[in-house]
Amino acid sequence: IINTICAMKLNLHTLLPLTCMWIDVTLSDEEHEKVVKTLCLALKKVCLPPSQLPPFIHQLLILTKNRNSNLVILKLRDYLVENLYSKLEKSNDSEDTIESASVPDLIEAESVIIFHIEECAKYSRSLVTDLIKLIKSIQSLPQNCLDPFILALLLSLSNIAMYETEILRIIKTIITNCFIEMEYRHN
Repeated sequence: IINTICAMKLNLHTLLPLTCMWIDVTLSDEEHEKVVKTLCLALKKVCLPPSQLPPFIHQLLILTKNRNSNLVILKLRDYLVENLYSKLEKSNDSEDTIESASVPDLIEAESVIIFHIEECAKYSRSLVTDLIKLIKSIQSLPQNCLDPFILALLLSLSNIAMYETEILRIIKTIITNCFIEMEYRHN
């Protein structure tokens, strides 16, 4: 049944109810990963309007509160790089504003999503510990960590007292590595 549901073509009207349904279903680790990957792929396949993104991600965060949350964070990062930051970069490079109509909506959606992640992090240690492990594993590659979403997320999570010191130390290391890499390139 799980394979059949995961193989279904998802659309805007079924995505959120389906995500909510999976929260109440007991899944093995393998099944859970498959479901989360399927739902994360929907970010790219289903044309979600920016206003629907925060509720969808919120339900995904509830689904992944104990495992596989990094899949959601990474796919969300990819989605924002492709749909928001690339548009912002293009609008800085030129005066073309044809696609900029959804940019303010995406910025608002990103802010709400970061709020949802911060709220989930207050109740789910695994979300933050998994994220910290992920960031530590890639912190020597600043180009992977120095994107606006990851930095905004880390800064937001540093507002939670139990994570403040560790996250600020990670941010410092990322920035230091970035300067070392820039210096190395110039020499």
